[in-house]
Amino acid sequence: MNRAVIYFHFNPRGLVDRYVPVVLESLREHCTTILVVVNGELVPEARCALTAASDVLVERPNTDYDVGAYRDGLARLRELGLDDVDEVVLTNHTYFAPLAPWAEVLERTDGWDDVDFWGLTEHRELRPHPFLARASMPAHLSSHWIAVRRRLLAAPEFAEYWQGMPPVRSYRDSIQWHESRFTEYFQSLGFTGRAVYPAERYTADNAAVERPLELLRDGCPIVKRRVFFHDPLHQDRVGTLGADVLDEMNRRGFSHELVVPSVLGAAPLREVVTDLGLTRVLDDRRRGGADAPGGCTLLVAGGSDDPVREVLEAVGSAGHAPALVALSGETVQEGVVATAVGADGHDRVVRPAGAGILGATAAFHDELLALGDHPVLVIAPGAAASDAGAWRRALERSGLGGVGLLEAVRLLEDDLSVSAVLPVPEHLAGGALGQGWRGRREEALALARSLGLALALDGATPVAPLDGVMLLRADALTDLAALADRAARTSDPAVADLLICYVLAAAGRASVEVLGARAAGTQYGLLEYKYQALAARLPHTAEEQLPYLIARTRGVVGLGAVARTTLEARAPGLAASLKPVYRRVTSVASGLRRRT
Repeated sequence: MNRAVIYFHFNPRGLVDRYVPVVLESLREHCTTILVVVNGELVPEARCALTAASDVLVERPNTDYDVGAYRDGLARLRELGLDDVDEVVLTNHTYFAPLAPWAEVLERTDGWDDVDFWGLTEHRELRPHPFLARASMPAHLSSHWIAVRRRLLAAPEFAEYWQGMPPVRSYRDSIQWHESRFTEYFQSLGFTGRAVYPAERYTADNAAVERPLELLRDGCPIVKRRVFFHDPLHQDRVGTLGADVLDEMNRRGFSHELVVPSVLGAAPLREVVTDLGLTRVLDDRRRGGADAPGGCTLLVAGGSDDPVREVLEAVGSAGHAPALVALSGETVQEGVVATAVGADGHDRVVRPAGAGILGATAAFHDELLALGDHPVLVIAPGAAASDAGAWRRALERSGLGGVGLLEAVRLLEDDLSVSAVLPVPEHLAGGALGQGWRGRREEALALARSLGLALALDGATPVAPLDGVMLLRADALTDLAALADRAARTSDPAVADLLICYVLAAAGRASVEVLGARAAGTQYGLLEYKYQALAARLPHTAEEQLPYLIARTRGVVGLGAVARTTLEARAPGLAASLKPVYRRVTSVASGLRRRT
């Protein structure tokens, strides 16, 4: 079949992720023309990549989302006389491919002589309409792939559809005015549409996001990017794990290094880390062997040599010695440190440094960059840590203080998309779960903005070295240079440390959270017990539990606030009569806090 492809692409930084040319190249043998439409400006390298992968490249202002791109792409095809085809495919950058041969799908659809347009996947009808004051949103073809045949292309109604489109100023507008409207609009005019993988075959509203493994088993050649940054609570409710999808993609030869960097900045980082399954259990119970990976640099910030002694003893017992020991701090007792590390012949550099992980790495910037992608274990006890002993618990919890470090180093060696390894947040004795920013989120947001970074920060707990422990690729420090420079001039270096993983993500570098096998065995049971105690008194799924709690607490944290809002909901009259008493009590309490 004589086929043209209009491929819409957008990247807020003007880049082209590595998977995009792969998708376009896979379509090359199945079409006569590939026209790429880009919303916004491209950096020179990205322009070269798309020019090489396409026949026509159109750059336009970043307006009207995909609707504007398709409208201008269709016009450009007509201008160039390339629209005399059997089929035009309207598709975009929101999926990875090919996960199965395109030929199997296209040979099947080439035989559909009774259709005027077709798509790969289909969204079920929703009741009520999620955006408009209507009883339902109709079932519709997903807009990531809609192929339009000659009869519809030549119909005046097709041109009128695009010209009469309401303004599209948001993702929601695109769904309500185009994606959810296209199928019903043209079917009502007598045209026929069909899906290769119809909604009726799957137990989900949106199989492309909620049933990706079933689609792959049925031969679908694509996986939606959103699988890896959709709300984890929603994916939990529908029973889909992005990590399982990523494993299946790897099994089919689609490298995760094409996937992971491209989704890191698409949503708050903890959502992406959760969807991708970027949590690992390190085996910290066995000894190192002949197959142990290369060494790592140990960088300790602060005036005490205790972390050096403990880590060297643990790591050294595994038969794995660090290549360099570097201490920062004004009060280092060099004689004691020399006794601890000099006997094994380790190189040693002692130098004063700023606080925190970034402050420590800045002091040894030249030496670390000279190490290339060599890993650096940084321990900064006084940085963002909640207390002086937090680093020690983090090393034990994560396995990084012993032979688990071997596996973490191997992880960095084997997976080039990963640039940082850090302990999972502590949850024992309250820990950091839900409170990881420790009141610093707004400061972190302001710092990011001052650097010109539009980072999507998590709402509750950041992906960050909360206890001052982190294993980093040395070459990642290049991407952290601007943040480190600003950290040296800020009054609270801990704020800058909280942004490390987010800045790395913006550069396409992933962070993995780890815990040791022993901690996984001992602490999972406690974590489950705590959730069981809460879940037993709440609706069934976490996706339902969160709005249930917010509705009853108005998003306010604290026992007093919860009691007040619950009383207001259940006994408004009594709550109103008690307000004067409540205000008097809180006023007295506030005065006492000011005096102390």
